[in-house]
Amino acid sequence: MMKGAAVFVLMISLMRLGSAVSFNDQIRPILADRCFACHGPDSAARKAGLRLDREEFAKAALAESGNVPIVAGHTDKSEIFKRITSNDPDEVMPPQDAKSELTAKEIQLIGEWITEGAKWERHWAFMSPQKRPFPGVNDKHWVINEIDYFILSKLESLGLKPSAATGKEQLLRRASLDLTGLPPTITDLENFVKDNSDNAFEDAVDRLLDSPGFGERMALEWLDVARYGDTDGLFEDHPRSIYPWRDWVISAFNTNLPYNDFITWQVSGDLIPDAANEQKLATGFLRNNPTSNEGGIIDEDYRIKYLVDRVNTTATAFLGLTMECAQCHDHKFDPISQREYYQFSGFFNSLVGRGNTKGATAPTLKILSQAHTEQIAKLADQIKGIESTLKGAPPELNQDFEKWLIELEKPIPWKDLKEVSDAREGSSAKKVQSKVQASKIMGRYLRVALPKGQKGFITISEVEVYSLGKNVGRLGKASQSSDYSAAGLASKAIDGNADGSFGSCSCTKEQEDAWWEIDLGSEMPIDHVVIFNRNDCCPERLDNVSVSLLDSSRKQVTQRKIGDALFRSVLTFNPGSVLPESGKKNYELIFESVPGPLAAISLSGLSPGIIESVRIERVSSAGNAHELKIVGEAKGKFSKENPLIIGLEKPENLTDRDRLKVSLVGDNIRVSITDSSSAVERKKVPEGRDKRLAYFRESWSGFKEQRSTLAAAKKSKSDLEGKAKVSMIAADEAKSRATHVLMRGEYDKPGERVEPAAPSSIMTFSPDLPKNRSGLARWITDPENPLAARVAVNRYWQMIFGNGIVKTSEDLGTQGQRPSHRLLLDYLAIDFVESGWDVKRLIRKIVTSATYRQSSKVTRDIVEMDPENELLSHAPRRRLEAEFIRDHALSVSGLLVNKIGGPGVNPYQPSVLFGRNAIGASNVSFTQSKGESLSRRSLYTYWKRQIPAANMRILGADGRNSCRTRRERTNTPLQALVLLNDPQFVEAARAFAERTIREGGESVENRIAFAFRLATSRKVTGKELRILLAEYSDRLAEFQSNKESAKAYLSGGGVREAPADIESAELAATAAVMSLILNLDESISKS
Repeated sequence: MMKGAAVFVLMISLMRLGSAVSFNDQIRPILADRCFACHGPDSAARKAGLRLDREEFAKAALAESGNVPIVAGHTDKSEIFKRITSNDPDEVMPPQDAKSELTAKEIQLIGEWITEGAKWERHWAFMSPQKRPFPGVNDKHWVINEIDYFILSKLESLGLKPSAATGKEQLLRRASLDLTGLPPTITDLENFVKDNSDNAFEDAVDRLLDSPGFGERMALEWLDVARYGDTDGLFEDHPRSIYPWRDWVISAFNTNLPYNDFITWQVSGDLIPDAANEQKLATGFLRNNPTSNEGGIIDEDYRIKYLVDRVNTTATAFLGLTMECAQCHDHKFDPISQREYYQFSGFFNSLVGRGNTKGATAPTLKILSQAHTEQIAKLADQIKGIESTLKGAPPELNQDFEKWLIELEKPIPWKDLKEVSDAREGSSAKKVQSKVQASKIMGRYLRVALPKGQKGFITISEVEVYSLGKNVGRLGKASQSSDYSAAGLASKAIDGNADGSFGSCSCTKEQEDAWWEIDLGSEMPIDHVVIFNRNDCCPERLDNVSVSLLDSSRKQVTQRKIGDALFRSVLTFNPGSVLPESGKKNYELIFESVPGPLAAISLSGLSPGIIESVRIERVSSAGNAHELKIVGEAKGKFSKENPLIIGLEKPENLTDRDRLKVSLVGDNIRVSITDSSSAVERKKVPEGRDKRLAYFRESWSGFKEQRSTLAAAKKSKSDLEGKAKVSMIAADEAKSRATHVLMRGEYDKPGERVEPAAPSSIMTFSPDLPKNRSGLARWITDPENPLAARVAVNRYWQMIFGNGIVKTSEDLGTQGQRPSHRLLLDYLAIDFVESGWDVKRLIRKIVTSATYRQSSKVTRDIVEMDPENELLSHAPRRRLEAEFIRDHALSVSGLLVNKIGGPGVNPYQPSVLFGRNAIGASNVSFTQSKGESLSRRSLYTYWKRQIPAANMRILGADGRNSCRTRRERTNTPLQALVLLNDPQFVEAARAFAERTIREGGESVENRIAFAFRLATSRKVTGKELRILLAEYSDRLAEFQSNKESAKAYLSGGGVREAPADIESAELAATAAVMSLILNLDESISKS
């Protein structure tokens, strides 16, 4: 082995090139790809104690053997070099089973590097960018701005030349699509072609940057990065309201918000002192993560999933790092430890929010227009003034109050009625029950609890507690260890609804020793307890619960266990008693009437009970029934001492020939009637003079006009407030959560407690910075941070040229690709920061360069030498993004509606993808938009994460379930079928035909030339025109010979009807040619 190494050293000395080997450019990529998995940052995966990602370890003696991996200037003393040149299969590195053998060239580079002194460098992206002098170039006349020096210098070093400048029409098309996502109009093209001034293109670029479409185009790129969606994304994929955040992004780009503020507001806008609504709104970035409301999920588990999403998204979006690799262990390639990962997570760990969440959960922001805000303020002042008046006590009020008190003390004359018919008679269960002895088991409290020490939920649909044949559970007061949500209160388990759905259930939070309890008010004999389980999900939550009866002193009387919980579990404490049938009692009573006015009825009983509903009818001697209208709710609890009083809307005069029919759902009652209209009111009157005065004031006739005005003002204010846009935003809990390293990334295995901090390998997190999201934002946007500006510049370069200067825009770490023009990236990053993080200035600099203005024509030699066009010897040619293709078709056809902002819209989609047997909730249906909403820009298409718009997904748009900085480029037959057959494109072709006929001139030739220029931004050639004319002639003959086929062709796809004033065969033939033009490669591409 030593002989081989010596020969290799000699070979190196003979073959040395003039330039030194670069560690960052040539050696680190080899080590990262072949060595770091076993000898890198991840301590858990590190083998033999060897670490090659840090110089101090790579050049130090190993603890076990004493060998030094790398000895500067000496390959023969460097253990690593001995291993990579060894012929011994037991010693060679990488080992043969790793399937990552080094090439001879790579071994040579490592040898040269060691011989030259093994100079170490930090990873290029972790070092602050340096602004160096422009590289020298020969063809100075080609250069327009500083970008061109860097591009041309590299081309000339390889003996290449840039392509010639593209034509003016294609240049304007390119810039228009890049900066607004829309093609130029014919007027724009003609004006630009005619403008021969030196700054014609710069002026055109400035107009595009100032157009509203610029913000929409820029927002589209950011929505992918920020994983924006209009729905939750997981389980049933419920709607959420966060579109105002999307509209804020559009506005931020249009107003050229400095990019450092763009970052700061989204990460910590709510923490800015006296934060404005738009700064709070920006934090919706942190709420864009997918969420779930699936029953049975562990709340903390999913809260941590959302936390992890925010960490990973923030790191990728602003720092270009794959921090997710450090969630479970130290990063295998980048110098980020697992501890640093959870320190970073500490910035987001105290955000308000749960794991199980549905829709637009708190915190949210209500956003009103300025006009509505002013109107609401005026109404609030008016309401305050009226309410102040209503609190007054004028002499007339006091006089009327005294009279009212006197009337209140007069007794109410209640009259008992004689029953004519009672449907309750003859109940066999009642007769059997009357013979049974009362239960010896007495109890006041009933408690359902998890086994001691067990963590879980208590979810109950209904609890029935029977005493002496009656369900007394409904009369009790329920409580539980915690409330899962406002919809899962303890009282839901005694509301009479036992259908088993989650909506019928009480539910605790997931916790140790969870319990549910009912207080019956006093000790009573208990015959049976019936517990209804949830049946639409997770019935196992009630497995093995205990059911305990306690006396008034809370001493346990008896306890039963439920094993495998059924939907209906029956516990019997009095074996001789009959268990009544569960469900509501429906019966009717008919009474002889008492002549005179009927104003109210009283329902009472010997024992307490509940009435679910009451219907009162007057039955004439002829048998005709007339329902009497009831005031307020006709239901409630009653007892002998506290009857349920039900009043009529107006008194009903009864005769001695009438009958009174009372139909009820509920327990047994006794009925009395009165002619006193104050009977119902008296039940509501509070005790105490002051409270009674306040009560009287609310209905005093002297304030009638003011109350009417107040009600109208409150309604107007409520209506205006109802028009507010609602958007999810971020906010911290009042009390910070403790942050721990999670062992193997598992939510329930907390390790060391850590404080919020950012990775020190990138840049030290200053102790002067607050340990919250505000401190994080300041750390990210610090001019010394080596990543933030580079990441932004690289992504916008990618947006313009198709590939970033670093192709892996999501990863500028050691596993990412090397920058094609690192000095250019550094120059632009520094210039970006020095400009005040001016996005429009950066974009303008890129698109006004000579590099951008090149033709996209290529030669075979260039393609073979640089297939990815990393050198930018020519302009890239690529298909438009999915949204641009649709918007292009809408624009040239004249259908596009240019309206900024608003809720997502539903253009054409297959409705079969929604609802039962589809993805998401079974009760969801697709409601297609109407009118102008069908033709809004694709940016505004309602983004249902599980089922994004089918045509957009097929054309390459992403589902946005995670941060995505670049889309995959695809080319499939389905894409061609979408452009030919999707209703949106079929309708666009018809509208394009109509526009062409009306605006393109009198002759077919002129019309086709007009359409071709609209779609491709250039004039049609003679050859192309002849082909299109031939197609038109063939289709016209076909449709003229078969008028029905023309009508069928015009009626297929979309809701737009064909105009009556254009002959159907002519329109159909033109539409067929328009479809052909819209499907040309040149129409759907940017070159």
